[in-house]
Amino acid sequence: MKRSMKDFLKKDLAFILVYLGARAAQLSIYQSGIRSFNMTLDDMNRIDNDGFVFVYLFLNLLPLAVILLFNRLHWKDSHALGLTKKYWGRNLISGFLMGLIVVFLYNGITLGLRANILMGVSNTFYPPYILVYLIGFLIQVFHGELLMRGFVFHRLQEWIKHPYAIELSVGLAALFSVLVHITTYPFSLLTIVNTFLWGIFLCLLVLDSKDIWLAAGFHFGWNYIQSVFFSHIINGIHTNTTFLHIAVNKDYPLLTGGAYGPLASLITTLILLLLTTLYIFKIDRTKKQS
Repeated sequence: MKRSMKDFLKKDLAFILVYLGARAAQLSIYQSGIRSFNMTLDDMNRIDNDGFVFVYLFLNLLPLAVILLFNRLHWKDSHALGLTKKYWGRNLISGFLMGLIVVFLYNGITLGLRANILMGVSNTFYPPYILVYLIGFLIQVFHGELLMRGFVFHRLQEWIKHPYAIELSVGLAALFSVLVHITTYPFSLLTIVNTFLWGIFLCLLVLDSKDIWLAAGFHFGWNYIQSVFFSHIINGIHTNTTFLHIAVNKDYPLLTGGAYGPLASLITTLILLLLTTLYIFKIDRTKKQS
């Protein structure tokens, strides 16, 4: 159902303002900690200290709480954010397994090309921290998906009145993902392309499953396994505690993503293009059959 402008001003605009306030508080707390330890901009965006990464991940509870609070008090409709109760567990696990397969595919290709080199089990492996990271990445991913694919993508479909509203919503939501991540250092043209493809693909997962759980599972599988299992940088953030130690070959920055990590890799571009194409055909075939 299309929302009226009055409804937007009363509920959605109020949410946007309060959410931005929560995000500002989140970043202020985090950056205060960075400054208190006399860390540089590079340090802030390429953290390898477990304590700081924990803080970075768990501070997502602030904006996440705002989204859940507004959903309960104002929207009062979990479907408005894609929080369906039916098959949510199945979709979450399916998305995670899909992300797991893609992560192993990416690492199989980069290790096979010697762009990355497997050094063995990491000497920083510490099971309790692995569990803390699991919870932290779940919080981070749940916040991101509720915002991007829950609020932004669903609202765009409601606000846009056009025969190609869904297509425009997918494109604009993906563009919004780029704008949100563009401040992450170091951001390159390939990072922009991959972040845009990433946003499109996750929107397609939402359209296919009719909820955000499949996309959230995939997102979590990618972030958690790439970071904690394979020791890769995720959006400039590097966890110190990992299961394996992967050495990045600096001679192949286009294949490894360099200082930004796998999301800036040409291998990721090809994988996302393949997945996006497959899901476009899958959704189109489902639409024709119905």
